[in-house]
Amino acid sequence: MVNKIHQSQNREILNHYVKAGEIIAEMFAPYLEVIIHDLQTPEHSIIAIFNNHVTGRKIGDGTSDIGYKKLTDKLPDKIVNYNNQSPSGADLKSSSLTIRNRKDEIIGSMGFNFDLSSFANIKEFFELFTKTVVLDDLPDQEQFFMER
Repeated sequence: MVNKIHQSQNREILNHYVKAGEIIAEMFAPYLEVIIHDLQTPEHSIIAIFNNHVTGRKIGDGTSDIGYKKLTDKLPDKIVNYNNQSPSGADLKSSSLTIRNRKDEIIGSMGFNFDLSSFANIKEFFELFTKTVVLDDLPDQEQFFMER
């Protein structure tokens, strides 16, 4: 009986993160994938995924190497803005949050994968637009002579 209560409490905690993840994913669609993992079953951990076109994963797929490292406490509970790449090769900016129950046991994680590919052209534009050159015959800063 105690185990069923414990499982029910864990499910309630994870469901809260599913609802929060859905809102966050809708707010930043189509660029942000949000994933909720139940790490009690790491080989089939994905219980919710929104905007899954970013990585192509689906409900029932397993966790990543980061999830397995979280289970062994080899990573901090909060990892923010790490460089990542989708299976198709798209650049991602990712974050991960460990989900713990009332007994401080790891029961899941919430992952965020932000697809940067749509922003590559904008970044390139600004880099080209703001690029300047240094000429040896000119001073570092131009002096302006103005009438008073």
